[in-house]
This record gives sequence, structure tokens and C-alpha cells, in this order.
Amino acid sequence: MRLKIIILFILLALIFNKNSFSQQKDTLFDLKIAANNQIPLEDMDFPFFDIDKNQVFIAFSVNNKTDSNYISIEIKKKSIQQSRLKPITQKKIFLNSETKITFLDSLDISNNLISGNYDIIVSLVNKQLEVIASIKKGFQTIRNGNAILKTDFEEMSAPKNFNIQNSFVSNYNPKQLLKNIKALVPIAEVSEIKAIAAMEENDVNAPQFFYNFWYNRNSSAPEKEWKMYAEKLNYVAKKYGKNGMPGFETDRGKLYLMFGEPNIIEKRDNEQGALPYEVWFYYETKGRKNVKFLFYQPGSIADQMIILHSSEQDILVNPYWKRVLLQDPTNGDNKLKYGVFEYFN
Repeated sequence: MRLKIIILFILLALIFNKNSFSQQKDTLFDLKIAANNQIPLEDMDFPFFDIDKNQVFIAFSVNNKTDSNYISIEIKKKSIQQSRLKPITQKKIFLNSETKITFLDSLDISNNLISGNYDIIVSLVNKQLEVIASIKKGFQTIRNGNAILKTDFEEMSAPKNFNIQNSFVSNYNPKQLLKNIKALVPIAEVSEIKAIAAMEENDVNAPQFFYNFWYNRNSSAPEKEWKMYAEKLNYVAKKYGKNGMPGFETDRGKLYLMFGEPNIIEKRDNEQGALPYEVWFYYETKGRKNVKFLFYQPGSIADQMIILHSSEQDILVNPYWKRVLLQDPTNGDNKLKYGVFEYFN
């Protein structure tokens, strides 16, 4: 039986440094988790707890079905090795057969968390002890008024005695290096994207940033990791780059870099009453199953496909996609006429 969980919201009470802010702020975030689908939370501008804040409060409702077992709530250090780390704080909430259950709970962060970056992870676990849905949100703690909080991309860096000039980074002049860095956006973390947006040619931090980016992803072979990504960049440049727009900036190029080659690509160029469109389908990718993307051609320029709808909340869910794509979106025969309905209802 299909499992579905809807976590309505997570409330993080954010209290800012008293020297700068005297007013307490509470921020409400909506959370939705569906089985086999991971959906990130909206980014917070100032997700940190100061020295006086010792609890994370969580409230949510669960629509439960018979195969669900419990909800796991964890705090882990933010790291590319996070899946291997033991939770710093953990709670389990066992579910019963009621159709809807509401919880208000909290996690203690007073003793175990030093200053740094963390994730709160909420997961639904079935009776076979398999995680069928998971979601996480980053936050920071400061336990010393003078502590400096590191950004995500600084957590792992080259050894202290390492010389960047002896690495693959030295193969690129400043202009080429900046171009390479801009092309990392589709696979970058939020903090990395912010750093990339602020980076300029001849930025003294650019070589270190570029090396650290790939060192974070494969500390034993960062150059190999970059070369594999560069091959994908060259592919999307030839396949999707048009009219001066690099392939990695196009919608299909971005999603190819993020999720890889689709298992199925369904192209429909000549269905009467519908704009040209393309559906990408993945059986499984990045820990997600049955991933679907719908692109369409809004104008007369061939191959300029724009994402219109998807199964992924963190990419784009557009409830009005039929109105855009179809000439007569309310026609009861549409499901028989158009191939898109094999993937989207």
C-alpha cells in the first residue's frame, strides 16, 4: 500500500545576537514529504541559534497508513560524509493506525552542539526499517560570541601545505577559471552558489574555491571528478546550447547535469492542439524514484525547450501546466489524445 506523509511545518525559533538584535523572530516553514520523493525546505536567510537558544521546536501532522512504522528526527553535522555519521541527537516517534496524528516536539541542542553547521533530518521509516521519505534543513549554532561559522564549502579544504599551483587548477587562466566556476551552479550547494555569484575574474579566492569544490566531492581524486563533470558540460553544450546560451544554463542542460541521462525521453512535436513538448523519465536517480520532467517549446525557435512541470517539488510543480501546453485543457478526451498523460495526470 502506498505510503504518504505530509509534514505541515517546522518551526525554528531564531534568536539573534543580542548586541545586534533585541527582537525575537519566529519563522514558519511549510514542509511536504511524499513517499519516494525528497523535497528540500525553503532557504533561510539567518538560520542560526545563538548562545541562549537551546531547543529546536518541531510541529507536524502525519496521515498514516498501515505499513508506516515510525518517524525519525535527527540532528547531524553538515558534511559530505553525513550518511556515515551518527546522529548527535535523535528521537523516534512510533505511529499507530490512526488516520491522522499531530505532534509537537523538540530537540535539545544545549550540550551536544558546538558552533557550526548542522542539518535537522526528518524521515519516515516503514516496517521493514527502510527510509521511504526524508527531508532535511540546515541550521547553525553559535556557542561563543566570537566564533566564526564556516560555510558549507569550507568544511573540507586542501591540506595546509598543499600548493594549488601544482594542481589541475593551474591549467586555467583567470578567465577560463571563472567560466569553469560559473558552470558549477547546477550541482552546487546553496552556500556555494552564493559564493559563485559574488566571484569575479582575477578573484584571489577563485583557485582555492575551485579546488575545494572538487576536493569536497572526491578528496582522493578531485581532478578526476572535475574531468567527469567537464565531459557532461561539453555534452550539454553541444546538445542544448543555443544562440549564445551555454548548455549548462538551459533548463534541459541544468537537469541533465543534476540528474544524468534520462531512462526515457518522449518527444512530441506534432500533436494537434498542443505545443511541442518533451518528457524526461527516470526510474531512479539521486535516491529518487519515478522522476519526471516536462519541457515545452513556447515559441517558434526550435529546440528552445523550457521546463513547464515536474514531479519534483524542489524543481517545479506547476498545477496549471495543461493550460499552457494544450489548446483545450478541459477537453475530456485529452488523456486519449496526448502522450504527456502517460506521465502526468
